[in-house]
Amino acid sequence: MTARMPTYRSSIAAAFARWLWAAIPIVIFGVCVFAVRNKLADTSLDAIAVAVSQIGIAPFLGAVVLAGLSYLAMSLQDLLALRTLKIDLPPGRALYIGLVSNAIGQTAGASLLSAGALRWRFYAPLGLSARDAGYVSVFTESSFIFGMAGLLGVALVAAPNSVSHLSIPSSLAMVIGVALLSALLTYPLLASARRAPLRLGPVEAPVPQPRIAVTQVVLGIADTLFAGLALAVLIEPTSAQFLPTMAAFALASAAAAASGIPAGLGSFEAVLLLMAPVTNERVAAALILYRVAYYLVPLATAALTQAVAQRQTAFGAAKRARAMAEIVARNIAPRAAGALVAIAGLVLLLSGATPALEFRMEILRHILPLAVVEMSHLAASLTGFALLLLARGLFQRTAAAWTFTMIALALGATASLAKGLDFEEALVMILAMVVLTLGRDAFHRQSAVFEEPLTPGWLVTVAVFVGASVWLGLFAYSNVQYSRDLWWQFEFEADAPRFLRATLAIAIAAGAVALWRLLKVKRARPHCATPEELARVAPIIAASPAADANLAYLGDKSLLFSEASDAFLMYGVRGRSWIAFSDPVGPPERIGELIWRFREICDLRNVRAVYYQIDSAHLQRYIDLGFSFLKLGEEARVPLAEFDLIGKKWSNLRNSRARAQKEGATFEVISKDCVAAVLPRLQQISNEWLAKKGAREKRFTLGRFDEAYLTRTPCGVLKVNGEIKAFANILQSGHHEEASVDLMRQANDAPQGAMDFLFVELCFWAKAQGFRWFNLGLAPLSGLEARKLAPAWTKIGALVFGHGEQFYNFAGLRRYKEKFNPIWRSKYMASPGGIDAVIALTDASALVSGGYAGMFGK
Repeated sequence: MTARMPTYRSSIAAAFARWLWAAIPIVIFGVCVFAVRNKLADTSLDAIAVAVSQIGIAPFLGAVVLAGLSYLAMSLQDLLALRTLKIDLPPGRALYIGLVSNAIGQTAGASLLSAGALRWRFYAPLGLSARDAGYVSVFTESSFIFGMAGLLGVALVAAPNSVSHLSIPSSLAMVIGVALLSALLTYPLLASARRAPLRLGPVEAPVPQPRIAVTQVVLGIADTLFAGLALAVLIEPTSAQFLPTMAAFALASAAAAASGIPAGLGSFEAVLLLMAPVTNERVAAALILYRVAYYLVPLATAALTQAVAQRQTAFGAAKRARAMAEIVARNIAPRAAGALVAIAGLVLLLSGATPALEFRMEILRHILPLAVVEMSHLAASLTGFALLLLARGLFQRTAAAWTFTMIALALGATASLAKGLDFEEALVMILAMVVLTLGRDAFHRQSAVFEEPLTPGWLVTVAVFVGASVWLGLFAYSNVQYSRDLWWQFEFEADAPRFLRATLAIAIAAGAVALWRLLKVKRARPHCATPEELARVAPIIAASPAADANLAYLGDKSLLFSEASDAFLMYGVRGRSWIAFSDPVGPPERIGELIWRFREICDLRNVRAVYYQIDSAHLQRYIDLGFSFLKLGEEARVPLAEFDLIGKKWSNLRNSRARAQKEGATFEVISKDCVAAVLPRLQQISNEWLAKKGAREKRFTLGRFDEAYLTRTPCGVLKVNGEIKAFANILQSGHHEEASVDLMRQANDAPQGAMDFLFVELCFWAKAQGFRWFNLGLAPLSGLEARKLAPAWTKIGALVFGHGEQFYNFAGLRRYKEKFNPIWRSKYMASPGGIDAVIALTDASALVSGGYAGMFGK
């Protein structure tokens, strides 16, 4: 098989589109930074520091409490969405999932996608679908819009001059406010008037009941109001300034959500500084504390909660608590830890861009040499940059990223103390280390740190964070006259020169990373397995408990080996779909490594990763990828210990065997060393069978007549008067776990019931050899039920299974295999959801059928 790759031109266009889309937030961030800088041109950092100290601890604690109430109102909307979907999830668990998802999603930005992805990782092990998670996310995002509209509408109606900074007349502002409030009232009325679900193509969304719609609007307004009050208690506006402050907050929140920048960094500040009716110093100070109260405190709480839940799995907690802990540990803890580490990196960068406290530097003067302070400052800034890159590896659950991150956090904590006695920063580093230590088991993937793809979105996040630190440094030292001598000034009070040197070091490090990525040798295009690679897989196949591992010998698939070369994954390429067949083959501890490595390779190539005919035993690993699942059918496995043809349930097979024997049928197993001698006869039988069936050779998941392939395995044959009339090559697993057949053909003059006879004798032979199971293969679409609430694919599959005889006798194949009284095992396809799943299934079918035309033939 020749792997078909995306065309060069289409790959360039796709890459350009990805980077163009990723560049939009950077442009928005740059514009916002410019606006903030102009607004604070006459404000010094010392003035902002004084304003922060004047706010006091009580307002800050009040902001933390109000932020918590905002998150509570936000998460109660999850309960409403689940009730609309008629999903019976325990309220405590649903609320917990909402709180954690929202805490991380609000900080990550693009909360509709980020919080939605987190919900899906929570919901999937509980049996909910990706569509359910998407509906809940859209529901809560709609509530956010309602809250913004309600708060802004009230502010504009009660104080129409609130938006005078935007040159909007008071009369127009009042009209806008009335329109927003009217729209809010219209929503429950529309919900009561329409009971039928909304449809968008194949997607169907239920309409909330009127009382749920009203509650949704109320909770949305409560969420926004509490968040606005959290900022208000820090700004402390007068009574006349309160409504303009709320209007400014609503518009700033909307701008932050629309920008796509993590936590709305820059856009939120720009709008508030432009519109808030208080001094710039007060607004800037309130924004700093608000970021801590509304973003960092909930994020740290969520991360610590996940880590504690991860640790609970090691103790004998109650079954229900342990189940929740496992869900949290496997699906959410790495993301929470990754976000916290990214924040820790940002803290180090921002600290390196701002002056140290004078009294602390005076203490350091008597403790450490100047050279140590200078090197610590440089090390802290570079460590902050490194943490931003390492956080990506934590999101991908790599063990190496965990190790290097722990080292970097320890270095960051030490450098923070040595450069300015920054105990607060050191505590942030230590907190991140505690979270990582508690959640250690979640980082199980064996992969090199620098093999992880740095996606455009992640690079945008790094660029925004680094850009924010550079801007802050330029703002903090705007009163320092630049000269070349600053680069060589080394003093305890020389904060500006240290900032310049750290910025240069980060720029060099960033340039080195970019150059390394550009010059890195790209992997060669996938090729079909070479004879040398087939020799490498032989001992792995011999030890595998799955007989279908022998399909690697077909030579029509590419092979991906584990780093230890003791396991492999086989895959084929069709269009933009890279399709892995079955689960990886090898020791259980290598399964996860290969699943993730294949996913990473596909991500680097900008192609679609698909896992075809996988077992349910490893579904959790595929869930961790965020993939959706389609049930392909069920595999029939005969328990050989019970196979004896004694009793009524075996009567059909017993009679078929007896009839074949009366016609002179005998059975023989030809060893693989002797198969070559009978290949001409087998070829003749194969040609007759294909011609009679009007069929073509299959591939990928099924064998074809290939001499090199057939001589690798024994062959079971049916003979009449010494002449071969039917044959099937025998696949054997390691440790006598299971035997199976692949290529099954019979001559036109074979005895009636030849295949029944052949299969019966093969089962008896496998039982005599000590095998536990005989695998009869997959019955496509078997086991799919067209229930009312079943997914669309399941309903379609069940319909084709029952009425698709003109294409393939799906139901007949199931009935045939039922004669052997097998135990059925489900097989699935894992792939990205939505239209990608449809394309993936089509490409996989075409790969098996030898082309799209073959999908509609035999």
